[in-house]
Amino acid sequence: MKKYILMAVMLTFCLSQTICQTAPSAVTDSIDLYRAMKTVNALKDSAKVDMLNSIAARTTFILSHETRLAIGYKYATEALQAATRLNYKAGIARALLTLSATSFCPSMNMPGDTALKNGYFQKAFDIAQEINNHELLGWCYYGIS
Repeated sequence: MKKYILMAVMLTFCLSQTICQTAPSAVTDSIDLYRAMKTVNALKDSAKVDMLNSIAARTTFILSHETRLAIGYKYATEALQAATRLNYKAGIARALLTLSATSFCPSMNMPGDTALKNGYFQKAFDIAQEINNHELLGWCYYGIS
C-alpha cells in the first residue's frame, strides 16, 4: 500500500512540474512576434518585406481585435511601400491581401471602406495570377469564399 501512495505522490509531483513548464502557444507566439518586430529593421530587401508581411499576417491569430487591426495595417503598409520600391511582386500581393483584411475598419481611424478593401483584394489577385503564385492565389480564392 505504501508503494502505491509513494508512486501516486511521485507521479503528481512529476506532472505538476511538467504542467508548470508548459507555456500556452499564444504566449510563445506573441514572444516570437515581438522578437520579429524587434529584428525586422536589421533585414534588407525582400527578406525585410517577407518579415513585415509575416508580422502583419501573424497578428491576426495572436492579438486582440483593435491591436491586431492597427498593427496589421501598420506592418502591411510598410511592407507594401518596401515591396513597391523593390518591385517585389509577391511581397506587394501579400501586403495587399493583408491590407484588404484590415482596411475596412473606419471606427479605428483607418482610411478605408469596402471599395478600398475590394480594390486591394483585386490588385492582389491580379498580381498573384500574373506571377502564377499558387499560394497567393489560394489565399485570394479563400478570401473570395
